[in-house]
Amino acid sequence: MPAPFQQMLDSTYSRLGENAVYTPPGGGTAVNVTVMRMTQGDGLLDGFNETRHIGAGGLFAVRVSELAAPARDGALALGGVSYTVQAKPRHTDEQALEWRLDCAKD
Repeated sequence: MPAPFQQMLDSTYSRLGENAVYTPPGGGTAVNVTVMRMTQGDGLLDGFNETRHIGAGGLFAVRVSELAAPARDGALALGGVSYTVQAKPRHTDEQALEWRLDCAKD
């Protein structure tokens, strides 16, 4: 049985998530994932300990349960738009249930 935080996260993704396809750098097997759009390009992400400029792309969250090891230079296709992961994916939650993908629009 999933932990309470995983159940809450899964519920949020099922209500608010968007279907996308992730392809590893250099090709490989594409994976269908559900993503949460954290911000769109040309904005600022302002968290407790960070303020970062998000370029003409976006910041997306992906569950670890769907995508075990995303990588820089991977591709994300969402709503007919292609993005490239431009930085090393990172966890921002204590439980490491989500990845944050900082992406540039292709």
